[in-house]
Amino acid sequence: MRRRKNWNRREVSFSDGGCPFLTILPYNITLRLLMLKKAMCTRWKLNGHFTLGMVILFTAFLVSCSGSRKIQQSIKLTSMYNPGANTVHPEVKVFHLNDSLSELNVAIYPSELLFNQANPDSVLQGKVKITAQLYDVKDSSAVVDTASASLVVNQQSLGKSTILTKLPLRAKIGHAYVLNLLVTDVLRERTTISLSMVDKLNHNTGQWYRTSLDDGSPFFGISVKPNQLVHITHPLRVLDSAYVFYYKALPVAKPPVVAFRVDYPPTADSVWKWKIAGRSVTLPYKGVYIICTDSIPGKGVVLGRFNAGFPKIATNEELLAPMVYIQPNIHDSLLRAANKKLLLDSLWLARAGDHESARELIRIYYNRLFLANYFFSSYTEGWKTDRGMVFMIYGLPNQIFRYGLNEVWVYGTGKGQKLTRFHFVYRQGGASPNDFVLDYRRSSNLKWSMIQQGWSHGKPFIFDDEDDDAQDQ
Repeated sequence: MRRRKNWNRREVSFSDGGCPFLTILPYNITLRLLMLKKAMCTRWKLNGHFTLGMVILFTAFLVSCSGSRKIQQSIKLTSMYNPGANTVHPEVKVFHLNDSLSELNVAIYPSELLFNQANPDSVLQGKVKITAQLYDVKDSSAVVDTASASLVVNQQSLGKSTILTKLPLRAKIGHAYVLNLLVTDVLRERTTISLSMVDKLNHNTGQWYRTSLDDGSPFFGISVKPNQLVHITHPLRVLDSAYVFYYKALPVAKPPVVAFRVDYPPTADSVWKWKIAGRSVTLPYKGVYIICTDSIPGKGVVLGRFNAGFPKIATNEELLAPMVYIQPNIHDSLLRAANKKLLLDSLWLARAGDHESARELIRIYYNRLFLANYFFSSYTEGWKTDRGMVFMIYGLPNQIFRYGLNEVWVYGTGKGQKLTRFHFVYRQGGASPNDFVLDYRRSSNLKWSMIQQGWSHGKPFIFDDEDDDAQDQ
């Protein structure tokens, strides 16, 4: 007998309290998040990635260099892209200072921390430990540098949006590294692990360009709001006449069964020069901007001006365009449609069969799009990238592995079925430290036609169906 499917069984969940992934989804579907403590918690506000009021705490650094400690060659990170699996969601930004030293900026949200009075002064406090481990991609078995900080967060910090901590990293020019960041809520005894690239292959990678707000705090993410000012500097060069490569609309990712991948960035729509030394800039048009000291496409720093609510989307046209992965002719339908809301309703209702199921499909699809924008934005919005495309269509992987320049996603449990594997490779030396491209030849058992048929019939969880079938036999 076939069991009733639980659509939320493997879907992305959302954590309690202070979560950055709070958003109002289309059709008035709201993600309701319980606050950790009503008196402590504040709602996150979007800007860039988000608009953040920063408070910089003075912290003591514990820095050591260690090239002999060994770890496993491959790191398993099953919950890295599931915000509900973590209680703390740090923002991370790396800037290079010179040929041998870089700076790690970590923003912590105090509303996510556990506070208590179990301390000698009996005052309300929270505690955070931050540990950074740096691995050279050529030898991911050895830690080349570590840095750590311990923070005591007092009650007054609850009125602040974020706490900003800076840590030095010994990163050398000509190398690319993997940064393993561990942020521990000490009182809750919960640790969040995240990985990011530190790319110092040349003097024109994106992390050489410091982006900051008017108050001097780091600008996290790539999305700039209309009329928002961003200050850009380079520690080794004066940006008197920086080149700007402008892209009005970059293409979406190809289906995973196509061996040829989109090569970012393509030919720019426009190129001009900006004198940005000593002043802040705004982005006048919607699109993607790569700002560089040289006239070399793909080098420099990436900034984008996307829809006003990025990483969420709101208008009917914004909701329709990402359906291209499950409705390949959506662009033609958009051009012909006089009433885009009616088109949107009809497309989802045709897949689901009834209004309740349609609302659930919409919730699943656009939740995934929101997370794709948050985690995978690189040269363009996250949903247009290879990882974003796979995440939206296949959902949260059962397993994630990282080693060197490689990231592998595994779907399925192996119970009577072959596992589906997507292999992504980081492209070094460019403007984006988040540019991973699908390696088609090293990916396997993709089941693309099956997953597309599942979406067309309102069944986005083919791997759960297979697991149930295996258990029923």
